[in-house]
Amino acid sequence: MQLTNQRKISIGFVALALAGFGWTMLGGSPQPQAPAAHRTPAAHTIAKSAPADETEAQLAQLSIIGHRLQSVASSEQIDVAHTPDAFKPYAGLVADSKPVADPAAEAAAAAAKFRQKHHLLAVIKSGKTALALVDGKTLRPGQSLGAFKLVAVRERSVTFDSGAAQVELQVSGADPTAAASDELLIVPSRSGNDQ
Repeated sequence: MQLTNQRKISIGFVALALAGFGWTMLGGSPQPQAPAAHRTPAAHTIAKSAPADETEAQLAQLSIIGHRLQSVASSEQIDVAHTPDAFKPYAGLVADSKPVADPAAEAAAAAAKFRQKHHLLAVIKSGKTALALVDGKTLRPGQSLGAFKLVAVRERSVTFDSGAAQVELQVSGADPTAAASDELLIVPSRSGNDQ
């Protein structure tokens, strides 16, 4: 990872703030140890006043850290108004959060799409042999059509399974309102003499 000057400065600010806070918390001097020319009147006033309670003491320490950061920024000639937030995580380090998908909803959507896209034209059954004519393709049980596998062939319907959802397709005729007798069903004769 290439560190730019701006990133180096941001890392420096964070390190300096943590070092100053640690020094103050470990019993170091609550006043900045910068030369008198760099001290600001507000920092000097806060260091002299004795806080009445613990909350005021913590606020005073944070104020001192803020003044230290301002003095470093002015000595390094950094434009604070145009400096990015040092505590904001770098976009390359944070994974994009994607909403967690509902597997049941995805399976139902895939089944609906399969049902809409594919049409059962005919069922062919002869003894133990069963075939389904789907979209002009002949399929036997166990064969797949996309992500769905043909698992059952009945006289007027077939069932496909994707592992997450099952879809049943009915034999469709030219007219969707046609009666069952108008639907295409091919059942070969059992005798070989019929011609």
